[in-house]
Order: sequence, then C-alpha cells, then structure tokens
Amino acid sequence: MRAPQESVHAGLCHLCNMIPLWGLLYCGGVYFWMREESRHVVRNAREAMMFHVLLMVVTLVFLIADILRRLIGVIIPPFGSFLQTVNMLIFGTVVLAYWGICLYGALRCFSNLNFHYPLIGRRRL
Repeated sequence: MRAPQESVHAGLCHLCNMIPLWGLLYCGGVYFWMREESRHVVRNAREAMMFHVLLMVVTLVFLIADILRRLIGVIIPPFGSFLQTVNMLIFGTVVLAYWGICLYGALRCFSNLNFHYPLIGRRRL
C-alpha cells in the first residue's frame, strides 16, 4: 500500500500534464525532488514527461503540415482551406484524446490505482 502523498503527487503529475509545457516543467520538478523518496511517483512523472514529449512531436508535425497547407493554399485556395479543416480536426481530436488520457491517469492515481500511458507504459524507462 502506498502512502497517500505518493498518490497525490503521481495524480498531480498526470493532471498538470494537461497544460502544455508547464506540465512538463512540473513533472520534471517532481522527478528531481522525489527521485530518492518514491519509485512510484518517479515512474509516473517520467511516463507523464514522455507522453508530454509525444504531444509536442505531434504538435510539430501539425505545424509542419500547416506550413505545407499554406503553400498549397496559395496555389489552390479551395484545396488549402479543405486541408486546413482536416488538419484542425485531426489535431483537435488528438488534443482531446490526450487530455482525456491525462485526466483518466490522474483519477486512477488519486484512487491509489496503477496507471500506464498507452504507447509508453509497462516499458522500462
């Protein structure tokens, strides 16, 4: 059984991870200060940071696609606006899924249950 403070710190890592960049800084701080005290909190902070970096990579791909969409929009304006709509729908869906996964992880940790992020969890980090 874990101490209640560990569940709170782990849950806050997942909850703060919903905020772009600040969540990464918070998880990094928790990782730094709790690395000697709790393996559970450190594992959750590390997974949250890796999941946050995954969102940043998706954002980079979105920005590159938006630049290409603008170039295509200059040449073929109707197709450019269609690509913008598709790009925004895909990115919005990814962000909503990301927030949902982070919120679910926070609720699981606050309930003193284990949580692993998809694509990252249960791997040795």
